[in-house]
Amino acid sequence: MKKFISICLLVCLLAGTAVYGQAAENVYENDGLIVLSGKFPEARKGSIITLTVADQSLDWTNEADWGEGNENKIQYYSDTEALDGGVYEFKFSLKENGAYNAYFGIDGKQEPEVQSIIYVNNEKYKAALLKLKKAKTVSEYAEILGNNQTRTDLGIFDSIFENCTDEDINMAAEYWKTAVEELSDMSFNNLSKTAVQSILPAKFNRGEIKNFDAYAKYVYEQTTEAAKYYEEKFGQDILKYMSGRNIQNLSEFQQLSAEALVIVNINRGDGNGIRQNILKLYADELGLNTSNITEKMCSDLAKGVPYNDISQIQKFVNTYNSTSASSSGSGSGGSGGSGGVSGTSHTTVMPTQIEEVKTLPVFSDIADVEWAEEAITSLYYDGVINGKEENLFYPNDYVTREEFVKILIAAFNMSLESSEELPFEDVNEDDWFYPYVRTAYIGDIVNGISENRFGTGADITREDLCVMIMNLVNAGNINIGDGVIRQLEDKNNISDYARQAVEQLVSAGIVSGDEKGCFNPQNKATRAEAAKIIYYTLKKSENN
Repeated sequence: MKKFISICLLVCLLAGTAVYGQAAENVYENDGLIVLSGKFPEARKGSIITLTVADQSLDWTNEADWGEGNENKIQYYSDTEALDGGVYEFKFSLKENGAYNAYFGIDGKQEPEVQSIIYVNNEKYKAALLKLKKAKTVSEYAEILGNNQTRTDLGIFDSIFENCTDEDINMAAEYWKTAVEELSDMSFNNLSKTAVQSILPAKFNRGEIKNFDAYAKYVYEQTTEAAKYYEEKFGQDILKYMSGRNIQNLSEFQQLSAEALVIVNINRGDGNGIRQNILKLYADELGLNTSNITEKMCSDLAKGVPYNDISQIQKFVNTYNSTSASSSGSGSGGSGGSGGVSGTSHTTVMPTQIEEVKTLPVFSDIADVEWAEEAITSLYYDGVINGKEENLFYPNDYVTREEFVKILIAAFNMSLESSEELPFEDVNEDDWFYPYVRTAYIGDIVNGISENRFGTGADITREDLCVMIMNLVNAGNINIGDGVIRQLEDKNNISDYARQAVEQLVSAGIVSGDEKGCFNPQNKATRAEAAKIIYYTLKKSENN
């Protein structure tokens, strides 16, 4: 018996950060389900809360954007009834990596609450990351940075790339290659940050940036201390300082942007408190003697404004002697902060006629399997299953063993930790299904068709499907309930190793026989059958 290290069986793939009527940003890194949950205290129990998820490119203040031709910008729409205290929960999936806005409509409120969503599909990200790791030349980096699909698969989808020229991309690739090679953590956040910042020096060198305020959020990230010291009134002075420098690399760009922010705050700061704080913030980068950065020094420093070069400030700070410096004119002495970098704010309104978005069918080929339509649709929105083509599910196609394992592990979000290696010769580490099969093997969900073969590529039988499900149910101590044991006309055809699993699932009402009362254990399972059985197992686990 393999050692069972740990298992976490959840119906949800990822719990969303709660939203309490305020704008927030959620970052999701998974292969499926997104959960937005929280509460709106102003919502009465039973009142309707709506959710619309749209591309951030959608101008929500423009009614024309709700109309014909823009349907593809609305990724999801649904509604739910508020529970006690205004508690709500929405589950859905997104097809493509990107930045989205979630608009919550609440009964009695004219304007929605807005929340940003950043979504990165792990499978797509890993494939794109492998391509990036194989890149050796600047031209290969440029190809990745200039390819919209590859770039977004890496989680890089900022609008700054929309108006880039080939020359911009080629120049940025040089900076980005150097930055990526120095990264110890190649998370999508770091890749996106370095990619965006690599575009900026290219644009500066080409003289394309005329309005610095439009790019300030990239230069002085909103999440950093530096953002507190940037105001729109500083934009033109910073642009003047950084322009015409022929920036050679990303480090040089970051150094210049730091110098520019320090200089404008010294020249136009709101008091000596501000000057003192920003000098201490950048003391290491600028090589400043921190023991000299006092309020008295800042007061004397302010007497020499304006400064045109950072070397003037460095020299003043590092050679400062309070006894010899003039003590007249102490400056304003204020210590208040300045406003941080912020995005454009605008009034938002909810559309009144988008119900058709909700009722659009997910797949156009599942009408003939009406008995499985609810299961297929629900699992799709939970991010557990996908179609084989755009809008096509192919419900009657058979399911291979590795495909079913992937669906099963994703549906229950099974998480395991172990150093145990797979014994299967037909499962390799670079196979897309490797992590799912490994998880299932470690958790005693699958044993393979022999000691050293998993059975990759083989269609799964109905009885083997039942065995895997019951192994997972037992491993996770999931209660699927008991029922009446129903006799199957072909029970003698069920393999000995599968008989108990089939009978338990039949008893729980999760699987059943055909119109003749036959289970057909040796038949190959279809995609529709697999979806329905997993969906019913999930429902049973929720209700027991």
